[in-house]
Amino acid sequence: MPWHRRGSTTVERPKAETTTASRAEAREYHAVPEGGHYDLKCRQCGFIHHVPGDYSDPPVDFSVDVDHVRLQWVIGGVFTLTLGLGEFYSIAPMPQSRVVVYTGIEDNMKPLHAHMIYHFDQVFLLIRQTANRTDHEYKTQPEGPLYVRYHRDGGIDIRGNRDTLDTLDVSKAAIPGVSWKEYKCDICSKPMARFEVKRHSAATIKRAVTAGFNPYKTPGFDMSIVESRNRAVRAAAGQDVNTARDPYPEWRQMAMTDTSDWGLCPTCTQALAQAYGAFE
Repeated sequence: MPWHRRGSTTVERPKAETTTASRAEAREYHAVPEGGHYDLKCRQCGFIHHVPGDYSDPPVDFSVDVDHVRLQWVIGGVFTLTLGLGEFYSIAPMPQSRVVVYTGIEDNMKPLHAHMIYHFDQVFLLIRQTANRTDHEYKTQPEGPLYVRYHRDGGIDIRGNRDTLDTLDVSKAAIPGVSWKEYKCDICSKPMARFEVKRHSAATIKRAVTAGFNPYKTPGFDMSIVESRNRAVRAAAGQDVNTARDPYPEWRQMAMTDTSDWGLCPTCTQALAQAYGAFE
């Protein structure tokens, strides 16, 4: 299995080539031990996010600029993505250990972004883009001609002058809430990053339902988001939102007729396994 695949595995980092003496010296000074990785540590608390050491896995070359706490992806040798995190995280090389690392900018960005919003009412993602490069950098204050402001309550504002907004190519950038699809748990509707999605077959869910699975009553399932959405739908339809209504019969009918895979969050996956482990 390739070293960078998702899952709990020992990180095995290929040796990176150096292109200049200064770059080689920097890498030697901040060297990741063979099979090691980097730890990004939140400057506000003890939260740690693991990132791989430098690697080359065509068409992607990945490297870490330790001095500036910047991650870099070079795709096909012709396009570069960078992610600057220095105001929010420190970084340090770590020895070989069994940790999960994610290689794509999106799968690394989502948990890091969510943690920043946890600490700050708003954060700013600065975007600098040319034909062959897009630089992303998180800041506590807005800077430059183009940035995205994220509010803790979920609001997103893209700010910039007319020229930068007209020329922004979103398909060549990684902008949370703009560039990629939002994933939601098919049971509790909790939003999550792509790497958190756990797939379950329709047959697995049907067997659990047949055995008595009811997400509104089975321990471990938080259906508050779904219930809030259902109340809003009833209110919009002019119905009494305070009248007790059992949503399970309708949900059960949907679950028993659905033929597609279910994408669940880690919490629902764990609760399902604990209650109906025999079906996993």
